[in-house]
Amino acid sequence: GGFAHVLKAENAYKIDAVFVDHTAASAEIAREFALKEGRFDAFQRLIQRMVPEQEMEKLPQISDEKIEELVSAVQIGYEKSSEIRYIASLNFVFSRRDVRRYFRSLGVGFAESFSKPLLVLPIYSERKKKFLWEAQNPWRKAWEGKVDNYSLVPLIIPKADIALSRIITAEQALAADESKIEEACRYFGASGIFLLSAEPVKNSSKSETLLQLTVSRIRTGFSGFTEMRSISAPRGSSLDSILARATKNIVKDLFENWKKQNVIRFEDRSLISAMVYYDGLSQWVTIRKKLALIGSINQIEINYIAKKKAKIKIHFFGSPRQLGVTFAQQNLDLAREVENWGVTLVGSPKQSPAMEN
Repeated sequence: GGFAHVLKAENAYKIDAVFVDHTAASAEIAREFALKEGRFDAFQRLIQRMVPEQEMEKLPQISDEKIEELVSAVQIGYEKSSEIRYIASLNFVFSRRDVRRYFRSLGVGFAESFSKPLLVLPIYSERKKKFLWEAQNPWRKAWEGKVDNYSLVPLIIPKADIALSRIITAEQALAADESKIEEACRYFGASGIFLLSAEPVKNSSKSETLLQLTVSRIRTGFSGFTEMRSISAPRGSSLDSILARATKNIVKDLFENWKKQNVIRFEDRSLISAMVYYDGLSQWVTIRKKLALIGSINQIEINYIAKKKAKIKIHFFGSPRQLGVTFAQQNLDLAREVENWGVTLVGSPKQSPAMEN
């Protein structure tokens, strides 16, 4: 609802809201140049979304013709033109097959699976007081203003609302109170929490301001962890600019981490045998549809189908851990069993034998 910014791209290969504005000898020419520029911007964003930093140096300068080949559709959000000027907001849809082939030919590792949405809880501490839901929390303002929505990690950034402290307070979040975290995830439709606390530290050296940051990921499908870092800024800089810089760094690391963990390596071909458990055939059809949406699956062989279960072989790129992440995206559960793997629809009862961890 209206209570949060949810920053989520709907399709890894679609870049929304690329703004173009060009003036030329005629509207036609202006439009042509604008499209060319828009394609270029969109492709840069696509690279930022998918390609981890250390892989980027393998990308050559790309020609406009090549980018045009990779675009499968352009949608117009709005457009205005005069005799000599063209202004528009455009969405570019890239062809998944062609982009994958392009990256592959260059040996560039890239990720295309989304993480489940994470709830951002920015806690600001000052003189023993902790701000989370208050309107005067400057750390929240930095987050509300900052984050772009073209990453593979969707973030939910709730608006300031003191009533939300009944869901979870700053103290409960910092103590990682299980039931409260559960409640917050349910309420906001998040799968995990990205907990960020910031505190200005009095520094003995008068020349700079220090900000102490603690970043924790709770139940996020990333490895859970907590890290401390501090950011220093020259004494004269405004708090807002320091917080904005901190936000930028944290976000960049989060996105980088995700890309690195989920890079598709086409040379890592894997095969697993799995039992699929379902209540009836319509559920089996649902599961099949969801499997068809998973990009890293190359092929599925069906060995047999019974009333409540089917045995399949899954050929895919990457590791079973990565496959588990993309399964979770589709609300499918992939679990290790004694003999092979078990696949179930999340939230449906498992008829599988005793699980082995």
